Amino acid sequence: MMYRYGGAKDMSSKASSVDGSHNFAQLLAVARDGNRDALGELLQGYFNYLTILASTQLDRRLQRRLSPLDLVQDTLLAAQRDFPDFRGQSERELLGWLRQILINSLHRAIEVHLKAEKRDLRREI
Repeated sequence: MMYRYGGAKDMSSKASSVDGSHNFAQLLAVARDGNRDALGELLQGYFNYLTILASTQLDRRLQRRLSPLDLVQDTLLAAQRDFPDFRGQSERELLGWLRQILINSLHRAIEVHLKAEKRDLRREI
């Protein structure tokens, strides 16, 4: 199942999963060839999924300083930067890779906002 961000290029809900997997494989291949537009479209397709995931994982204490969209933006930027390192072939592998990047972004946010002495949320009045 592909999670799509709104736009004219979205697949219709009536499209078969075979077409969806074919479009994914085609988009992945073009993105791997260095086409930045294809990579952007590929990653943007998971924007809503990552936003929901970030919303459920964001610590209540961090929500005062950081929104789920901040985490998603960091995740997508890191994914775009590190895409040449992605070795997967399937959508499931891409989802796992994006989830791991999101988790890493969340850990960095915790380090910066909760564990740093000067910026520690627990010290705020």
